[in-house]
Amino acid sequence: MRVYGPSGSRSTPTDRNPATVIQSAGAVVGVGGLGDTTLISYTVPAGRRALLTCSITAAVEQGPFGAAELAFCYLIVASAGTGAPKIILGQTSPAGAHGEHNVSGIQVAAGQVTQVHYSKTAGVALVEVSGLITGVEYDA
Repeated sequence: MRVYGPSGSRSTPTDRNPATVIQSAGAVVGVGGLGDTTLISYTVPAGRRALLTCSITAAVEQGPFGAAELAFCYLIVASAGTGAPKIILGQTSPAGAHGEHNVSGIQVAAGQVTQVHYSKTAGVALVEVSGLITGVEYDA
């Protein structure tokens, strides 16, 4: 008998037709400020696992920031604990300032959640945020 594939516990996904995961969104946060808000949320379905890449971007569209005014854009990755990247724009960020993070190779198990969040304190600046979660989903 010939075996065309790994025998025993597999180290790589063997799903021959993995589903594609693509979620993206963007928002402009205005003068009044906004508390912690979820921009994108992806939960791996039961019986599946995913290999994801997450990207976040934040930019000052209209500035400058007022005193004690801050804006945040960050990732929450269930499998990463507290080490998820965060973009912080604040008083020293002029108009046109931006930041971006790209995290690839995130392995997420069934039931785990990956999210992009943002928030901004009240003030005079306008901030644009965007996020992307992309990857493939396999049989667990």
